[in-house]
Amino acid sequence: MEFIDNAVSSRIKRISNALHRLCTNDIAEQELTSSQAYVLAWLAHQQQPVYPSDISKRFGLKHPTVSGILQRLDAKGFISFVPDPDHRRKRILLTEKSRFCDEWLKTRISQNERMLLDGMSQEEIQTLCNLLDRVIGNINSAGALSESCEKEVYND
Repeated sequence: MEFIDNAVSSRIKRISNALHRLCTNDIAEQELTSSQAYVLAWLAHQQQPVYPSDISKRFGLKHPTVSGILQRLDAKGFISFVPDPDHRRKRILLTEKSRFCDEWLKTRISQNERMLLDGMSQEEIQTLCNLLDRVIGNINSAGALSESCEKEVYND
């Protein structure tokens, strides 16, 4: 195996960098980073109360990273926190500002997905998702996803 030219990790990094640039340029007019946009889009489609720990689990992020994303979304007026009467923690609520940009985000994320998967059949897309899930599982099993790696990828 060639060290760099054929390395899977090199391809993944190139995809990550390109996707980050695309998303950052695409959502700059909403004053959001790509990480904030993905979290906001996910929050908009949750039916149950959501807590920071739910975001950690969904996106595979450590608590300090999630806290930073949520603090910035709160400061920009996209979310608010309310005490949960049944728990000692705070629930995340969307504001009117976030509801206003939800359709815009959905459209942009959908367009980016179509661009990424252009020319692939449903079977190929499913295979790609399965393989990427396996890669994520392998990384998680090895304990290789560290906070320092998260900060590089989710640079908020």
